[in-house]
Amino acid sequence: MSREAAIARKLRDRYPSERWALLRHVQSTPGARVQGVRIVDVVAVALWPSDHGRVELVEIKDSANDLRAEMEAPEKSAPFDGYASVKWIAVASPWQRVVIAGKGQIRPPWAPASPP
Repeated sequence: MSREAAIARKLRDRYPSERWALLRHVQSTPGARVQGVRIVDVVAVALWPSDHGRVELVEIKDSANDLRAEMEAPEKSAPFDGYASVKWIAVASPWQRVVIAGKGQIRPPWAPASPP
């Protein structure tokens, strides 16, 4: 299992299926081989009315280079911004110490996702 898949699997603890719908690798535009398409790793959609239609985007990062590329290109997530209630960066331990050197490395509108 890849690191990304392991982190995505762990997100099920954060987003229980009776309360959230989890969608993996969601495209910004439908269709295959669409130029300029963007993909978000995980979209979590709240199912309970009390959550007021909350939509959370999660980008999974398993290397410092991957995180840096995301922070240096905020336009990558722009197609999803209108739908997102919050945007998270997910990094599992023990890789967290390697991937995220400091809290300042993750810039708004992103926030680090804490373990459940």
